[in-house]
Amino acid sequence: MPTSKSWTRTSDQNVALVAMLAIAPNSDVVAWMDLISKLGIVMAIATYLYHRKAERDRVLRSDREKAIHLISQFTLNQNSRRSAVRKLVRNLDAKVIKEIEDGNSVDIPVEFGDLVYAAIPDVIRIKQIQTTSPTIKLTARQVFLLRWECFAYLNSVEVVCEAWRCHVVHSPTVEREMRFLLEPEMGKNILTTFGSMADKEDYPAIRSFIEFMEQKRLEEARKRHTEKPI
Repeated sequence: MPTSKSWTRTSDQNVALVAMLAIAPNSDVVAWMDLISKLGIVMAIATYLYHRKAERDRVLRSDREKAIHLISQFTLNQNSRRSAVRKLVRNLDAKVIKEIEDGNSVDIPVEFGDLVYAAIPDVIRIKQIQTTSPTIKLTARQVFLLRWECFAYLNSVEVVCEAWRCHVVHSPTVEREMRFLLEPEMGKNILTTFGSMADKEDYPAIRSFIEFMEQKRLEEARKRHTEKPI
């Protein structure tokens, strides 16, 4: 609701405009009306563009905040166990990983004993990993808990990647913070590392993220090669 002061000023302006149009030739009246119409259109377009940019900036800021919160929660949920699991699985062959997935008793190379202990410290004894044997025999119960830690880690990654895939967070932020899921220098990524445990049907968002990031990495490498001076 305009104030009385602004209303009086607007009314005076209208009176002045009417007076000008009354004494102006017909051709000038048409020109004035055409100018006013065009100015109105320009102002309407400018107002629309301003509000659209403001809304776009608001959405972008909100998406960034959600991405930061999501990554923060992911980081807070990680612990020494999951870090050890990731490093341990990276060094196991596909056959052993399959045995862990199936919950069977397995033999782990003794050099990874410290990682085994860090991954499942509640159910393994120090003397079990301090052995002269070339392998550490894990019972079915110990394997079950190791398996649970593996899936807990994969599930937490899937949540982040699903938010990225559904475009409910700022994609570049997630791509930057989760790029560690790829290990191009080793020719691996989280899917190949966890092997049969990271089935594509169980973790579709992780797969989509890995495929996108690998394609992006190839495109960036191709671009650098193209821009390289001869």
